[in-house]
Amino acid sequence: MLVLEPPGILWLPLRLPPSETNQAEELAALLESLRVPAAVRHSIMYHTGTFALVPSDGASILMVPDEYAPAVSWSRIPLDDFSSALAERFGPGMHLDGEQLISDADHPHPSPAPPSPAASMDAIAWTSREEPDFIAMLGARFGMSFDSVDAGDLGRALRPHFGADRDTAFDDGLWAMTDGIALWRRGSECAAAFVSRRYRPNIASWRSPWVQVDPSKPGQLIDGALVRTWLDEVIPPDRDVDAWIAHFDLDSAKASRLRALFRRDPDESTLDDLFDILSLDTACLRLVRDHPPLDSDFEVIRPRNAREQFGDGMRSEIDAIAARPEGFRHRHPRLWLTISLVAILGLAGFAAAGLAAGRMTAILPGIVCLVWTASLFIDRAAARANARVPDDLPDGLDG
Repeated sequence: MLVLEPPGILWLPLRLPPSETNQAEELAALLESLRVPAAVRHSIMYHTGTFALVPSDGASILMVPDEYAPAVSWSRIPLDDFSSALAERFGPGMHLDGEQLISDADHPHPSPAPPSPAASMDAIAWTSREEPDFIAMLGARFGMSFDSVDAGDLGRALRPHFGADRDTAFDDGLWAMTDGIALWRRGSECAAAFVSRRYRPNIASWRSPWVQVDPSKPGQLIDGALVRTWLDEVIPPDRDVDAWIAHFDLDSAKASRLRALFRRDPDESTLDDLFDILSLDTACLRLVRDHPPLDSDFEVIRPRNAREQFGDGMRSEIDAIAARPEGFRHRHPRLWLTISLVAILGLAGFAAAGLAAGRMTAILPGIVCLVWTASLFIDRAAARANARVPDDLPDGLDG
C-alpha cells in the first residue's frame, strides 16, 4: 500500500480477477461513477489483469463529494457498498490490498469468473561475463540449459534453451546474478534492466499507460490538493531515466534521445532504439527477438555440476597423458613406481615431522607428496585406457 500525507490516507491496490481482456476503461468508468479517484492499468507483463490504486482510510473507501465548492474534504463509501458495486459489474474474485474483497458464497454471480491465464514470458535474455563452466553449474542448479552467443564487451548473451524455462529464469533472478543488461518481453510490453552487483537492478518497463480517474470539479481541491496531484504522487514510475544516463555515461544528444524513448508507449522498436542509443552489442537483443541467423559461435551450454566438470577435467588429463610420447616413466614403469614410492614416503615423513615441530613450511612437501601421488593414479588410469585399445584395429575403425 502507498501512504500519502495527510496521515491516514492509504492508496490500496485493487485487482480484478486475472484476465487477458483489458478492463481498464470499464473499471475506470465504474470508479468515476462512484466518485472514487483512482489510477487504473491493465498489464500482461508480470501479473496479467486489470488493477487500480484507490484511496482508503483503512476502514472505508474515500470518494470526492459531489459539491460545487473550491475546496472540499474526502467523503467515504462503506467497504460493503464498494464491494457490492464491483461484484455486480465484474463478479467475484477481486482483491483489495492482497485480501479477497468479496466471496463467491456471499455474492453469487451468474457468469463464471474468467480463468486465470498462464502467465509466461515470450522471451528473456541477458548478458554475463562468467565463464562457460560457471554458467553450466548455474544450469545444473536450476535444471536448465542456455543458448549462448558472444556479446563483445558484455561477455556472452544467454537465454533459456527451452521456452518452458523462461519464467523460472525470470522469477529466480538468473538475469540479475552478474553485471550486464537483461531484456524480456510479453506481448506488446517489454522491459530492460542494467545490473550491477553493488546495487539493485534498475528496471525500465514499457507497459500500457495508466488511466487516471478524476471525479472532482475543475480546479477543486481535496484536502488541500488537486486529485491529479494526488495521483501523480502515488503512480509509481516505470523508468528512471537519470539513472540510465549516469550508468551509461551518455552525452547530451543521446540523453535527449533516451528521455524521448522513456516517454514513449511500448512498440515494436522500443528495445532496438534503446540498444542503438546505448551503443550496445546487439547479441542479447537478437536472442530476445529470436532473429536468425544467429552468430556462428552460437552454442548450447548444458547443465553440469562441479563434480561432473571435475570428472571431465580428469578424463581430459588422462587422455592427454595417454597421447604423449613415452618417457622414462613409461619405458621403465616398475623402476619409476619404486622411485616415486620412496620419494612420496620421504616427503610425507618430512612433512609430518615438520608439522609436529610447529614448522608451517612443512606444508609444502606435504602438497608435493599429494600431487605426486595423484600423478601416479593418473598414469595408472592412462595405462589402463591404452590397454583397452588394441594396436591392430579392424579396417575402418582406426580413425
